[in-house]
Amino acid sequence: HHMIDVLDATETVTVAEFQQLARVAIDDVLARGRVPLLVGGSGLYFRAVVDDLRFPPTDPDVRARIEARWVDDPRGAHAHLTTVDPDAAARIEPDNLRRSVRALEVLELTGERFSTWDGAWDDHRSIYPGLDVTYLEPPTDVLRARIAARAQAMVATGLLDEAQRLRDTHPGGLSTTARQAIGYGEAFAVLDGDLPPDDLTAAISTRTWGYARRQRSWFRRDPRCTSAATNDV
Repeated sequence: HHMIDVLDATETVTVAEFQQLARVAIDDVLARGRVPLLVGGSGLYFRAVVDDLRFPPTDPDVRARIEARWVDDPRGAHAHLTTVDPDAAARIEPDNLRRSVRALEVLELTGERFSTWDGAWDDHRSIYPGLDVTYLEPPTDVLRARIAARAQAMVATGLLDEAQRLRDTHPGGLSTTARQAIGYGEAFAVLDGDLPPDDLTAAISTRTWGYARRQRSWFRRDPRCTSAATNDV
């Protein structure tokens, strides 16, 4: 197994960094004459690894400076973007300052239009020849029942104690990723008094089901993917 327990709970990783680390692991498996198996549920991270996706750099100082210039004039930022990257502007709502600023930030940092970075998203061609993709698709009632049972088991086997120990052993604070992970996010809400303990299981189940729905939609849109109907999740 690779890419498991490679970071401390205080550390964070971008999808671009994950892309590099995962590809190193895949190359290692291939070099030994074996077939790598990518198993998991994040469609974004899957595509980042197997497809020729590029992720623009970011700079907090540059972004803050651009945002400060246009903070009171989102449509002005969008109008300016239209003059320098009309393709990107066409896909951004005029009042969406955050996305307009991001596009302008990428242009300043790289000298490339933001619209040139996302061409591979519409082209489902893997950098690995012979890629075979299967996603499990049990009946909705079966999946929801399994999700509810898993959430109940997490709570019953000490999720709250685990979350508290995690905090206690990292007094400097956890990364945003760790704090917001499904299960931990809800457990921390209980510990902070923001969620009644009796609602913990239901909250985890609801959030997991929403994630599962997004997974289904993501992989259904990928023409390379074949669904496998199953009752065994």
